[in-house]
Amino acid sequence: SMGVSAQNGKKIYADYHGVRYTRAHDGKLGRWEMHADTRKSKTGRGTICRNADFMDTTGRHDIAAVAYPRVGMQSNLDPDYLEYQILSAKAAGIDGFFIEWGFIGHENDALLKAMQTVAAKYGFEVGVNWCDGWLYYDWITRMHPEINTREAKTDYYAVCYQYLADHVLSGATAPMVNGRPVFYLFGPGAKPAEYASAASKLRLPEGMERPAVLRRWAEWGRLENDRYVPVRWSEEIESWKRLGMIPTAWLPARVRGMDAGHPRWAHYAEPDDLIEFMKPFRDSVWMSSDPDYVVKSGFVMPGMDNSGCAGWGGQHYYYIPRADGATYERMWEFNMASKDSLDMVFIASWSDYTEGHEIEPTVENGDRELRTTLKYASEFKQIPADTSGLLLPEKLFGLRKRS
Repeated sequence: SMGVSAQNGKKIYADYHGVRYTRAHDGKLGRWEMHADTRKSKTGRGTICRNADFMDTTGRHDIAAVAYPRVGMQSNLDPDYLEYQILSAKAAGIDGFFIEWGFIGHENDALLKAMQTVAAKYGFEVGVNWCDGWLYYDWITRMHPEINTREAKTDYYAVCYQYLADHVLSGATAPMVNGRPVFYLFGPGAKPAEYASAASKLRLPEGMERPAVLRRWAEWGRLENDRYVPVRWSEEIESWKRLGMIPTAWLPARVRGMDAGHPRWAHYAEPDDLIEFMKPFRDSVWMSSDPDYVVKSGFVMPGMDNSGCAGWGGQHYYYIPRADGATYERMWEFNMASKDSLDMVFIASWSDYTEGHEIEPTVENGDRELRTTLKYASEFKQIPADTSGLLLPEKLFGLRKRS
């Protein structure tokens, strides 16, 4: 049953966040650790200092996360761990991972290649959630000192796009929906004109259709009479739409301020807020007859607690309750009410432990989110839900490590 793809062509993808390393495998820790000054936070929580070299008496490392992986702290570059993740995702009805990717030669590029190698064995798809913030920040200049102007970065952006077309969006592991390769454009780097320039230089490999681009859109909205009210979409998303992009959700807005019930977070959202946040996507995209929307993607997430990173070292402690799995179920139900209009569903995320919205099995939540994913993925694809494979990848991983 693991090799059965949906006859109706519908797909499920999950965002994949990395890179997390181990001393034994890589000589470093990567995203498992986090040190940050958060004194500006309204919460009074002054620092994050999670040193994953420290281990308690149970063997549990001090990782930058509120939940702990059920198979322990592992390396994203360990092929056995990648196999475990891929097979667990497949058993839950997920067709592929979209790796949060920056540029050629970045550490996430090594992760991408490692993932593709294992995925090819198992008929799994590997795409990208293209995080192009390096056009804005100096990340790339630290690695390539000559790429130090906006113009040089924009030129390199076109090189990176060509690389994705040649090595990710074509070939055996390319994520394909409705006959087209798909990727998610997270931003927040390229401006519409810069993207258009890069896209105009793209040479499609033989037989490859032009990719469908899902553009992250997350207008913040506001609170009125204790209800979340979405705002009208801005002119910026219209300019992305004119480039043929498809507005797609990301983590819903957290517009509620710290209160007695939520003293540990500067902002939070209630589960009802998530549904209100999603309605404009349903009304403007899913139900639209616009022919440019060649791939319509739903969106789900299980909850959030970014106490592991506070907005990656700022002061933004955010929270969305998991409600013992009910939040994730509700988001799936909202998507399934429009399932005939959707071609795929995007999950945030498989592995972002640091922001606390992972669905990979953890000590705290077990494999609950995998079971929920399988239930709705099967409904979406109109295939039977087979739970018999859910625990096998973990068993196999344990045996590989023991041997």
